[in-house]
Amino acid sequence: MAELKKVSGEWRKPGEGFTDGGRLAQAVATNQVKAERNPNNRRAASLICSLREAGKSWREIVRELNGSGFQAPRGGEFSSIQVRRIYSRNFEVEGDQRMLGE
Repeated sequence: MAELKKVSGEWRKPGEGFTDGGRLAQAVATNQVKAERNPNNRRAASLICSLREAGKSWREIVRELNGSGFQAPRGGEFSSIQVRRIYSRNFEVEGDQRMLGE
């Protein structure tokens, strides 16, 4: 029976931080603060807003960001969903139907 518990993982108990969600919430908050303080993220957010207000599609904005040397938070290229999220976090305008498409 003891061998079965080792194989199936039943003998393990989760740590306190993972059962009450406290550490996860703290980690999310820390990441948000880091993102807000990052000057590269602020410049990218500003460019995203200005391009979106100029009527650019999400794909056009992605091409502009990646072509200008901006890097996504983990160091790679931006994707359209990342750009949409940055825009919605920082500049979402109520009734902006362009958010739904493109």
